[in-house]
Amino acid sequence: LRTLEVTPEKVGPVIERAAASGAVVVAESGVKTRADVGRAAARGAQAVLVGETLMRAEFPEDVLEELTGVAKVPAKA
Repeated sequence: LRTLEVTPEKVGPVIERAAASGAVVVAESGVKTRADVGRAAARGAQAVLVGETLMRAEFPEDVLEELTGVAKVPAKA
């Protein structure tokens, strides 16, 4: 936690074991790209927590769109 670095190779097996137990699995660290979301889902995570990536983004809504693959819906006037 000191460096905020996450090693996906170490986290993946933990996600797999937790998912196999029937637990709801949330990948809570190291999610920066849509590929990271895909890797977590492929291992068995049902959700991801994205914090630092959104907090550092100039336009967090654009990052969220990229992470989810869901386009923004324009606000109604």
